[in-house]
Amino acid sequence: MQEQMSILKMNSTYDYRKNKLKSVETVYYMYKEEMDSQRFVLDSFIKLTDSAKAVNMLLNIDGREFICPVTAQDCAVFTFDQLCRAPLASNDYIAICQEFNVIILAEIPVLTPEEHNEAKRFINLIDTIYELRKILICSAKTDIDSIYKSGKWHFEFARTASRLHEMQSQEYLGIRNQ
Repeated sequence: MQEQMSILKMNSTYDYRKNKLKSVETVYYMYKEEMDSQRFVLDSFIKLTDSAKAVNMLLNIDGREFICPVTAQDCAVFTFDQLCRAPLASNDYIAICQEFNVIILAEIPVLTPEEHNEAKRFINLIDTIYELRKILICSAKTDIDSIYKSGKWHFEFARTASRLHEMQSQEYLGIRNQ
């Protein structure tokens, strides 16, 4: 192949795919009535994938099959229940982040103190997305600081809330003001 083609080195460190994020109107966390949130998730997915046909994808994670129900290009849509109520761990979240640059997480609920397992998984999910510098777009039932107000992981969740706020910033997303 190298004999038949010219190889060009791209020295830019800027990911121009991030320009698509501007089409989401700089909202990356939506908490409004259910229909608004569903429309937000759908519109975000359509804009970020240039209206590509959504397909499901099967990931093999540590010998287990995991279905990503809505994917196109480097974007995937999951519900909170699919990622945080299911028995998943950090390895699962890492595999998802290695496959997709943009993760849309829909239907984040208000968590009760009894939902400490779900809260811990959510904390692990956000930590993984944050540490791997992926893009997260969310729809939720409440604002970030009210997702998990008390419970076993309340102290740890304060860092998660802080990260969620930071993950919406233009600096985190690497968006240029052009």
